[in-house]
Amino acid sequence: MLFFVFSVVLWLSVLANQLLVIFPLKLLQAFALPPMLGSLVLLGIFAWIFGD
Repeated sequence: MLFFVFSVVLWLSVLANQLLVIFPLKLLQAFALPPMLGSLVLLGIFAWIFGD
């Protein structure tokens, strides 16, 4: 039971990490921003998410 809970939590955290990394990148690609501006936007998003 404990292993099952651990594996589910691990899977969810991996999924969340992939979403946090891939989703903003896909958005930036969709808007075709210049790399410099894109990285600044990503930094701003992460600062806003983790700044609370």
